[in-house]
Amino acid sequence: MTMRARSRLALVIAWASASALAACTGPDPGTADVRLLDVAAYRAHVHAVLEPSCATLDCHGDPGRPLRLYAETGLREDDSLRSAKAPLTDAEAIANVESAAGLDPEVRADESRVLLKPLAERAGGMHHVGGDIWQTRDDDAYVCVAAWLAGGLDADAQAACSRAAAAVALPPED
Repeated sequence: MTMRARSRLALVIAWASASALAACTGPDPGTADVRLLDVAAYRAHVHAVLEPSCATLDCHGDPGRPLRLYAETGLREDDSLRSAKAPLTDAEAIANVESAAGLDPEVRADESRVLLKPLAERAGGMHHVGGDIWQTRDDDAYVCVAAWLAGGLDADAQAACSRAAAAVALPPED
């Protein structure tokens, strides 16, 4: 891990510690500070949901996008990683979390464009050039990402993440 990645990881750990302390005061659901996102939860549960439908090179795998996502099959910090079919690096995961956190740093988690852009407008979402990715707020992917943004992936949210990841999984390569 590079020094830059270690510094980012230390910052995220500090954020997570502050988030845990804030949780003791019991914030209202949906009001978690999106700047304090959990990288480990992102790697374990959320990335597999976002990679196939959002992190492609023609969407958020574009470095010019406000929400820029690295992925095993898309944009990489180093192009040789894609050709080597390497897993997401720590630095890339941290950069993805920072990108999500930085998109709407001053809004409630449930008002984040990370949730509202892919959500169908008829379900309360915002116009999204990429179309409606999630049809309702009950969509497993929405539930997964919303819980992560709100600061906690309980067993039900983890199950939603697993179902969502299975639904959008990239086909295995031959």
